[in-house]
Amino acid sequence: MKLLVKILVSALLIPAACLLLSCEETPLDSTKGYISVSVLDNDSEHTPVFGIEITIMPGDFTQTTDENGKCTFAVDPGDYEVHTVVPGPGPGRIYNESISVLAGRISEITLEACTVCV
Repeated sequence: MKLLVKILVSALLIPAACLLLSCEETPLDSTKGYISVSVLDNDSEHTPVFGIEITIMPGDFTQTTDENGKCTFAVDPGDYEVHTVVPGPGPGRIYNESISVLAGRISEITLEACTVCV
């Protein structure tokens, strides 16, 4: 009977934990912090902007936004700047945004582009 109870509890708790914790995602490294950058168009749908090069300083980490307009950086805890140029009037909009990062946490920043302004 105890074995049956353990199996039932496991059968119920594991799927519930997966729903809450998203079992498909890689667990976060608790010694690192994370910077999640989103680039969205300023159109009515806030369309994600693919292919924008994002640089995090210090450290000179560079990634390009994916089809969801996102990229994520694993960094040591501390203060950083997010640098990029997104589509906009003239040469584009230049971003130099400050962001603080804590260990085991995700710091998010959303940048606005204007693809119809180009």
